Amino acid sequence: MNISSLNNKLLNLQNAASLHNQSAHKNNQSKKIEEQMKEILKEQSIQKVGSNTSINPDDIKVSIQGEMAHFDFIKDIEELSSDEKKNISRLIQQSVKKPSGGTSDYFIMDRAQTTAQLQLIADKLIPEKYKEQMNEAIKNYQIEGYDLQVQIYKAAQASMDELSTKYPSLGKKTILTDGTQKLQEQEAFAYSLYGRLDLSNQSTFVQSFETILTNFKENQLQLKNSPEDVLNHYQDELRSKWNDFATMLNDSKVYKLPTTDYSVIDVRL
Repeated sequence: MNISSLNNKLLNLQNAASLHNQSAHKNNQSKKIEEQMKEILKEQSIQKVGSNTSINPDDIKVSIQGEMAHFDFIKDIEELSSDEKKNISRLIQQSVKKPSGGTSDYFIMDRAQTTAQLQLIADKLIPEKYKEQMNEAIKNYQIEGYDLQVQIYKAAQASMDELSTKYPSLGKKTILTDGTQKLQEQEAFAYSLYGRLDLSNQSTFVQSFETILTNFKENQLQLKNSPEDVLNHYQDELRSKWNDFATMLNDSKVYKLPTTDYSVIDVRL
């Protein structure tokens, strides 16, 4: 069946629901902001992805244990066996696992996919009387990820304000305002993509997931955020993330994607 209910729930979880500019064109000011942030965060760790070097700030890293706290109530669900609780916890832990590095937009995309996976856990494995609590936990997870990225803009703004005080010729910078607006736009865009995921059958699932990845790639190329080989790497990571989740979920209605590591009949049209 088509998971239209998942579409509605995902869209309800967005913090930036009022922002409908899904094309999210990056203007020159946004580019300048990112360059300023990279300079401020240059002491943070970086990671090579293909021929591209991307920021991997410690600020954006959250311990899985901390994120799992949102779902701590699951251990007290009496209707579930001990094995069922352990399985759900493993699925959540796998879902919230973050990429080892990448751009802020890629982290947003990963979080949107994580939210879709968590919603499937809620729909398929959580008893009806606890679904509202699970949905609230998912919402809190999404908000926490958003807030962490805002903290990076706040840190960048504070650093730039200090520099502007020492060197008035630099002028005032609106890193926090402009950066947060861009973040909200990209969040709205990513969540709208995963809201179209279709689990009706293997064919529609592959088509819809690949459309999600294609739209993300085209958006990033338009914004000139990353070269194509890096974006291809991001796409492969998102496919692998989904397949690992589907394998663990072990539900015949949650399909896998054809990859170099997992060979299935490619039914894309």
